[in-house]
Amino acid sequence: MKAFIIAIILLTGSSVRGQIQFSSLEDVFRYADSHSIAIQSAHIQEQIFLSQEREARQALLPGINGSAGMTNNITLQPTLVPAQLFNPSAPEATYEEFTFGKKYLYNSGVQVNWDVLNFQKWFAVRTASAQTGFGKANTDQIRFDTYQALAGTYYSILLSEQYREIYQYHLETSRDILSHAEEKYLAGIISIEARNQARIQLLKAENELRDLETSLQQLYTQFQSQLGVDEDILITEAITTSGDALTTLNATSPHPEVAVQEAQLDLMQAQLKQAKYLLYPSISIGYQYNYTWATDQFLDFSNVNNLPQQSLGVKLNIPIFNGGASKGKIARAGLSVIQQEHLLENTIQATRREDEMLQRQYIRALAALQEKQEILDLQMENDQHSENKYQSGLISLDERLDKYQDLLTVQNQYLQSLSDYYVNYYQLYIRQIQ
Repeated sequence: MKAFIIAIILLTGSSVRGQIQFSSLEDVFRYADSHSIAIQSAHIQEQIFLSQEREARQALLPGINGSAGMTNNITLQPTLVPAQLFNPSAPEATYEEFTFGKKYLYNSGVQVNWDVLNFQKWFAVRTASAQTGFGKANTDQIRFDTYQALAGTYYSILLSEQYREIYQYHLETSRDILSHAEEKYLAGIISIEARNQARIQLLKAENELRDLETSLQQLYTQFQSQLGVDEDILITEAITTSGDALTTLNATSPHPEVAVQEAQLDLMQAQLKQAKYLLYPSISIGYQYNYTWATDQFLDFSNVNNLPQQSLGVKLNIPIFNGGASKGKIARAGLSVIQQEHLLENTIQATRREDEMLQRQYIRALAALQEKQEILDLQMENDQHSENKYQSGLISLDERLDKYQDLLTVQNQYLQSLSDYYVNYYQLYIRQIQ
């Protein structure tokens, strides 16, 4: 009964933990677009820039505010009025107290303000628009970097799976060799040194496979971290070199890094223009309309005094002297533009050389892989002949181990060539789709 309960718990726990399956690199990219923290954060920042741009455009519209209120004059302050004002015969320098006003005042009003000429606000819109463009370019750059990191881990896992198949084959072959060596040693045909050498070969194969299993588990953990998931990951794609012959670079858009630098330059140029117009005047129009109801009774409008008021004003603001702060800001903005122009030019040249080098490296890696594949096929054929000779007693165990070591060397060279090929392949592929 206890065993049954434990089994149920284990099955329940395993069913709760989900699994994410990928059959291609494109599947990984699609998942990352929706789940990667870095990409999602970049999208959010892009939306923030877009909101700021809308805010800057709305600042060009007139500002309209309405107001309403009520005042309860609990005590109306008396005012001293010369007595002669109402009684010419009254002595001079005599005053009488009078109370003016109503106890309750109700008022409402509308205020309109419009900067009809404000270069700062106009160019703030251009700056905000350039900032939105920078946000989009930055998102593309982050996506490009994220794709690169994910593709590196993805193909490292695929290559490690390929390594594991080969190492498992090594392990089985080493076991067979040791088994035959044990038989021949017991029969007195080979020495203990030869038998021990076969045993060492097996131990090496077991150790290599254990190390690879540990490395593969670390890669899967790294992949989970990059994707921001806790679920187990299953990759069903198998390593292949057929159909991947990307021999030309057909990038229709600039390198993401170049696009970022161009957007940064546009932003700095907009900021420079905005700074220059700090020296220009601005004109604003203000209109105000207020209406007041005065009465002595609370919410009694039967005997009310209506007191309307309206005004229209025009304001001209001319910056005459501000301590040179505006000119200093303009100078710094101009230097920043020059600096960014140099950085953009350098980035264009560097990425162009990078694209050309990537193209050459891919073609060379593809040719090298084909050569190593042919060498591996021949070496495997030679190793099979060596195995047949060993089984027939035509060669010694030492020679058989030497021949097998030659196969291991060629296989390692092939795997390294395969790794170089896929590194260049995914870099070229990502460059084309960005």
